[in-house]
Amino acid sequence: MAFLTYRSNKIRKMAEGEAIILFEEGRKIEKNLSENSIMESELQQALHQANIDSYEKVKTIWLEPSGNISVVKKES
Repeated sequence: MAFLTYRSNKIRKMAEGEAIILFEEGRKIEKNLSENSIMESELQQALHQANIDSYEKVKTIWLEPSGNISVVKKES
């Protein structure tokens, strides 16, 4: 399996999954939040862990295949 995922992006995406966008361009992607049972408190926790105090400073928020939530800050 490792060889196949190394050789094929398509198989890797099927096996490992893809990141799902939860927040972009100043708005939450409600459909993705709902489908993945992500609550506001989880987004707030991710912001806190990234040392960000408001959504205004956020470029995007992603749900990683591992289940972690990643926050990308806007460039200043």
